Amino acid sequence: MKKILKVVLVLMMAFGIQVAALSNVDATQVSNLPDGKYAVPTKLKNASNITIDSMAAGALAENGELSVEEGKWYLTVEFKTLNLMGLIGNAGNIQYYETDTKSEKHATEVVSYRLDNQGIQQVEKVKIPVAVNSEGVYIEMHVDAMNTEVDAYIQYSTADIVIPEEPEAPEYTLADGTYTVTSDVLKANEDVQSMAAQAIKSATVTSKDGTLLVTLQMGAVTVYGQTAYVDKMEVEQADGTYKEADITGYDSDGKVNEMQFTLAKNTKLTNVKFYYGGSAYGSEARLSLGLDNPTPIVPESTSKFAKDGTYTVDVALWNATQDKASMAAGAIDSQATVVVKNGVATMYITTKEMTMGTIKAWLEELYIGSSTDDYKSNPAAIVSKNADGKAIMWSFVLPNEEELFDVVVNPHVAMMGNSDIPARMKVDYNMLKFVSDSIEAPKVDGESNNNTNNTPNTIAPMTNQAPRTSSSSVKTGDNANMGFMGGLLISSLATTAYLTRKRLCK
Repeated sequence: MKKILKVVLVLMMAFGIQVAALSNVDATQVSNLPDGKYAVPTKLKNASNITIDSMAAGALAENGELSVEEGKWYLTVEFKTLNLMGLIGNAGNIQYYETDTKSEKHATEVVSYRLDNQGIQQVEKVKIPVAVNSEGVYIEMHVDAMNTEVDAYIQYSTADIVIPEEPEAPEYTLADGTYTVTSDVLKANEDVQSMAAQAIKSATVTSKDGTLLVTLQMGAVTVYGQTAYVDKMEVEQADGTYKEADITGYDSDGKVNEMQFTLAKNTKLTNVKFYYGGSAYGSEARLSLGLDNPTPIVPESTSKFAKDGTYTVDVALWNATQDKASMAAGAIDSQATVVVKNGVATMYITTKEMTMGTIKAWLEELYIGSSTDDYKSNPAAIVSKNADGKAIMWSFVLPNEEELFDVVVNPHVAMMGNSDIPARMKVDYNMLKFVSDSIEAPKVDGESNNNTNNTPNTIAPMTNQAPRTSSSSVKTGDNANMGFMGGLLISSLATTAYLTRKRLCK
């Protein structure tokens, strides 16, 4: 009985197959769908009459996927186990016809496999190229329940596909100022670089009240060994018309090397036309500007010292690595004098005796620079000394006009190894005051600054002091040598205890 049923089914499915009345649409048509993936309903229809279902309709899942790739259409469909009047089977060896059942067949691309209820691998999904704007494709498949090849028609519909509206390109708002931006030129209808990209060497954008003025630096375009120059460029306006960009620069050969125009919309892409060598024909393209990642052009900094003369400013000696006073901060007076002559700013600081615990010391050496660099080559000059020969005024050219700059000081404290101490000079420019037009060096009250002749701080260490090495250098605020003093104290106490015990034992 099953054999008879199988034969009947084969005859029913194969009977009356003829050239289809509905053939696939010409594949050269332009797709009405943008590139992307779309869910579509699918049905398996009778190949000889596509208005009725195929006897094997149960072998096809109800939904498939239509993908549009670079304008070409591909249909991915899913097959499942067929139960036809008690006959259980699966579809395999699925091929598609180019147009109808009389045309050439091709193998489909198997996307995935599945296991049936007996653990046998079966075809699950196949991908079939289909004609653009078509509604179906003819296939041949082997149905193992009938052990025969069957023609059918996979029908799908794009009627319910909703094409999302292309979002408008975002507009960018830049704060007033001038920026450098990346630039490129793309073909008019493709996201690939145009040969005209060679013509744009660099781009800047000047923003003023939300309006962006673009300045392009132009150069040559070389094509097949031939060199050409853009001599005119038109830029699309908001109403779709084109306006010629302004030519703002020429090179020594009379070639255009700079153009300017105002963006109609502050978007990354702008439609443009390039004209070469006096041609009346404009080559269409899209100018791409990196408005999403502009780099501000910072104008050259203006000196805090508006003119030559004498100024006062507050200063402090800070720790080299922490925002707090240096252990040698007490040696420096809080106000310094700056004399600007021919644009060169020289700072004069006054120093005094400082106290560190029970230790009293004077600043003996001062260098401008980092302790990790060759600071010894840039000593501050001693301008004036007191009656005891201690430096009370120093001078040095300001290394910069920043709030903090590196210095190295040495108060010649013997128990600390006469170490050079890294520090930072903090200058409070909020307290900067212009005093007079004088460009003469200041004097310390009651002292003459002519007897030292601005000698660098080359004071030699005392002969009974150990020479300094780089390993003995400590940071501001360090207590590296306190351990040495503590060791001496412990050794002294131990010796005293030993002698006392020895006396008692006698």
